[in-house]
Amino acid sequence: MMMARSSGVNRILRVRSSTVRRSSSSAAPLVSEDESKLKLYQYAICPFCHKAKALLSYASVPHEIVEVNPLNKAELKTLADQSVKKVPIAVLEQKDGRSVQINGSNDIIEALLE
Repeated sequence: MMMARSSGVNRILRVRSSTVRRSSSSAAPLVSEDESKLKLYQYAICPFCHKAKALLSYASVPHEIVEVNPLNKAELKTLADQSVKKVPIAVLEQKDGRSVQINGSNDIIEALLE
């Protein structure tokens, strides 16, 4: 069962890898610091958080890491959707004040690859 999930993620990354742009002098990052800010709420030892963080790093997406206390989860109380208690959670805050919350590593990865 675990092999199928890993294979599926690897297949998605291979199929859509052409849509992930790496930042360089000729290509702009997926999330521009001028337009929006990405925060990733995570636990340091969570494998799902590492998966989301790995793609953010690979794609050179500027992001801020917010370490969540696993006992009281106080950092999650500031989020708009407080019903979700599992990490990773990505929050994209745009300059116009709007924010988009993406819950779960698979959804974060799929949003970045679109």
